[in-house]
Amino acid sequence: RDISPFDRYPLDAPLPADVEPLDFDGHDSALRWYRTEATNLVAAVRAAADTGEQASAWQLAAALRAIYMHQNAFDDWITTARTGSRSAAHLGDLAGEAESLVSLGMALFQAGSLDEAEACHRRAIAHRRTLGDRFGEALSINALGLLGLRRRRLDGAEEHFHRGATIFAELGERRWVALLRGNLAEVLCERGGFEAAVTLAHEALAVLQDLGDRFGEGDVLLRLAWAHRGAGRLDEAIAAINEALEIAERGDNDVW
Repeated sequence: RDISPFDRYPLDAPLPADVEPLDFDGHDSALRWYRTEATNLVAAVRAAADTGEQASAWQLAAALRAIYMHQNAFDDWITTARTGSRSAAHLGDLAGEAESLVSLGMALFQAGSLDEAEACHRRAIAHRRTLGDRFGEALSINALGLLGLRRRRLDGAEEHFHRGATIFAELGERRWVALLRGNLAEVLCERGGFEAAVTLAHEALAVLQDLGDRFGEGDVLLRLAWAHRGAGRLDEAIAAINEALEIAERGDNDVW
C-alpha cells in the first residue's frame, strides 16, 4: 500500500488472533522493510508452496508483484510468479492462475522474454473470459499492446490499446483509460505523430495528477517529453523529463 498504492493486490484472508501486522509510517519505511526482507519474502512463497499452502503461495506472490514491478526485481519476480502460477493451477483456481500468469507475463516482458510473456498473457485472457472478468481481460489486452510496441508492431499495439481503453471506459476506470492513452501516445511518437501525442499525453496526465498516481504521471511525462522533443519544442521536453526525474528521485526509485 505504501510503496505502490494503485497496483497493490489486496489480501483478504483473516489474520490469526496472535498476529499483529506491521504498520509503516509511509513509503520510505515500507521500502526499507522490503529491501531488508526481500530474500525472506521469496523464501516464504516457496515454503508455502512446498508445505501445501498453495492459496497462500499464489496470493503472497500476487501481493509482491506491485513491489517487484516498481523495483524491476526480475529474478525474485519471475521466481515467485512461477511458483504462484503452479500453486493456483494445482488448486484449479482460474482467477488465481490468471492473476499469477499476468504477473509472470509482466516480469518476463520486462526481462525481455517476449514469446513466453505473450503465452502467459494469452492464457490469462482465456481464463478471464471464462470467468467473465472484463477488468482482468482489459489488463491482459493492454499487456499484448505493450508487447506489440516492444516488437514495433504498431498497428496491433494500437488496436489492443483502443480495445482495452474501451473496456476500461465502460467500467468507469479513469486511471486505466489514462494509462492506455499514454500508451497510445507512445504509438503516435513511434509513427512521428508528435502533435497528436502531445494532446493525448496532456489528457492522460491531467487524470493521473488528479488521482495522485505518481508512477503513472512519471510514465506519461516520459512520453510527453518524447512528443515535445519530436515536435521541436526542446524547452517543453526538458521541463517534462525533469518533472519525471523529480518523481523518481522523491520515490527513491533508480529504475524510474
